[in-house]
Amino acid sequence: MIFMRNVRGKIYLFIGIMLLSLGFIFAVSEMASPSEVKIEIFIAKYLTFNGTTTDFNTFNESALGNLSNVVLEKIGFGKVEFSEALDVLTMAGDNWIVDFDTDVNISDNLIYVDTYNLAGINKKATLTFFNIIFPNPVLYKKGIECSDCNLISYSGDIFVGTTSSFDGPYYVRQNESMPYCGDLVCNNNETFGDCPLDCNTICGDDVCEGTENAGSCLSDCPSVCGDTYCTGNETYASCSADCDTICGDAVCEGAESPDNCLADCPAVCGDGDCNGGETSSNCLADCPAESPSTGGGGGGGGGSTDTPTDTVATLPDGSIVDFFVTPTLIEASIDKGTYVRKTVTIENNGTASIGVALEVEGVTEFVFPAERSIYLDPGEKKTVRIDIYFSNLQPANIYLGTLKYRSSVGGVFRESNLILNLKDRAALFDIRTEVLKRYVNPGGRVRANVSLINMGDLENFDVSLEYKIMDFQKNDKVSKEEQFAINKTYSNIFFLDSPKDLPIGDYIFYATVRYQNINATSYDVFTIERLSFYSWILLIMILLVLMYLTYRWYVNRAADLETKNAEDSNQSNNKNSSGKDVKSKVVDEELPQLY
Repeated sequence: MIFMRNVRGKIYLFIGIMLLSLGFIFAVSEMASPSEVKIEIFIAKYLTFNGTTTDFNTFNESALGNLSNVVLEKIGFGKVEFSEALDVLTMAGDNWIVDFDTDVNISDNLIYVDTYNLAGINKKATLTFFNIIFPNPVLYKKGIECSDCNLISYSGDIFVGTTSSFDGPYYVRQNESMPYCGDLVCNNNETFGDCPLDCNTICGDDVCEGTENAGSCLSDCPSVCGDTYCTGNETYASCSADCDTICGDAVCEGAESPDNCLADCPAVCGDGDCNGGETSSNCLADCPAESPSTGGGGGGGGGSTDTPTDTVATLPDGSIVDFFVTPTLIEASIDKGTYVRKTVTIENNGTASIGVALEVEGVTEFVFPAERSIYLDPGEKKTVRIDIYFSNLQPANIYLGTLKYRSSVGGVFRESNLILNLKDRAALFDIRTEVLKRYVNPGGRVRANVSLINMGDLENFDVSLEYKIMDFQKNDKVSKEEQFAINKTYSNIFFLDSPKDLPIGDYIFYATVRYQNINATSYDVFTIERLSFYSWILLIMILLVLMYLTYRWYVNRAADLETKNAEDSNQSNNKNSSGKDVKSKVVDEELPQLY
């Protein structure tokens, strides 16, 4: 028995050791399992590019870490050719995705890269722009003439240049330091014929052009019957379409008569018309008898000419100078170090051909019109691109400015207001401002709902909120500042009383939140306008009508309820009376059975 127990114990021990060994082997093999291996896949997004663009997906990991001769191209717009190798893997970041489609913009006269998302792309490169038409082009970088760029060639409409560090935006502009058509100066052998935007017509150069006509310059524009100008040898007899009759030329013609021109049309006694001073005394044949005056009044009409204003002008030849611009308010929300493109459309709705010059005021270092001047024939319109760029060094704030437009003749002005909201890329706050009432009387209260979202990790700390009313010339009208604690979110309604002498027009409710050296801003637009006396009367009448209708509804409702209550009461009484009769009858029928 003892022997059997010892054998049995050894067998159990052997089985236990085998199980432990198998468990250890299994555990080791599990630790070495490929299921614990993490596999990363590199993805390059460049579907919007074409032409000679590098096919990144054909390279292995080793090549992508030091990739030479990288090209990004969009046919018809532009191309970037890198002269130095790029570490595309580093650009991809932790998620192994490099998004050229989003972070590189090649379009009409623009090559832009977001170096914030594509770290290490600021290498030496050759830039090619297509469809460039400037006489003397120069390459701009970040809103100023590029200092680290060199011109390689400019042939036809293709501009090629180099940059030592690719971190645009880049675009081509006319070199304004050299004379060119559109600088509003007639120089460099320019004439009205080849540059009507800069030069006026010259009477006496034997060329009938521009606003010249037979009336203003007969030497250049010969007289032609039907041109509405009675010039040269034209007379009423030879061209009644252009010339009126002339009283005193001894010719009785057109609408002339003895009544309006006795010098040319003498009265003839016996022609049946009593005119030209004829009376019954000196010409009884035409004027049989004097008739008493029946009286009567005559009214005289006076003509008036249009007085040129700040919106429309009339030139000496009668043509009208007028144009309009859309939009009149340009808004943009921009992250530091990024680029935004806007457009404005200018349309000539006058009758004169005009040039229009564009000028930036207040934000000249951030806003760059693609063209400084354009030429428009009557009915013609053109779209001008507006480039906006802020560097990383510019503090986050709301920047206000104006884009002004001036006609080359007539002195007509137009303008578009600019609101540029510059934000930090990694802002601690998100702030939103919404004016609750868009139209306010002078001296009225402006209310705005201001909401803050704390996007950082810090909670329950004090911030400073400044809010104010300001115009588009950046003049503060009234302001307040408050401090309060914020956790994750904060929302409240803040108000400011507008000055009673505030002129009619558009204004901005501006709000900025600050914490240490971090700030965020937002705004909303409202209008100061005066509500007329008649508007108040109309509003009061509407309120009275509404009050009367409400009263009538209440009276009718009360009457209906009273009627319904009376009917319900009658029905209840009838029911009670009927119930008693039935009960009495039942009792009477049952009485005999009880006895």
